[in-house]
Amino acid sequence: MSRTNGDREPLALLFIDLDGFKAVNQSYGHAEGDRVIVEMARRLSRVALESDVLARIGADDFLLLSREDTELKAAEALAQRIIMRLAMPFALSREHVSLT
Repeated sequence: MSRTNGDREPLALLFIDLDGFKAVNQSYGHAEGDRVIVEMARRLSRVALESDVLARIGADDFLLLSREDTELKAAEALAQRIIMRLAMPFALSREHVSLT
C-alpha cells in the first residue's frame, strides 16, 4: 500500500507497550510469553478497524495507525478501548496473569 501522492492525510498513531511482559517470560518461559503476545495481537485486532494498520515492532510493543477518525477524542476513546481489552487477564497454562 503506497500513500506517497503528496496528500496530507490526518492520522492517529498509538504506541502500545505491555507492561509486565518481561516477568511473564522470566517466570513462565518464552512459550507462555509467546501465547500472551498472540492473545494481545488478537485483542488489538478486535479493537482496530479494518482500515487500521496494526504492527508488532518489538517484543511486547505494537503500533496502531488509524486513518478513520483522527480527532483527539476519538483517539483517546480508542486508547481506552485498548486499555480495557488488555486489562483482562491472560490465560497461561498454570494460571491467569494481569498485565497493563
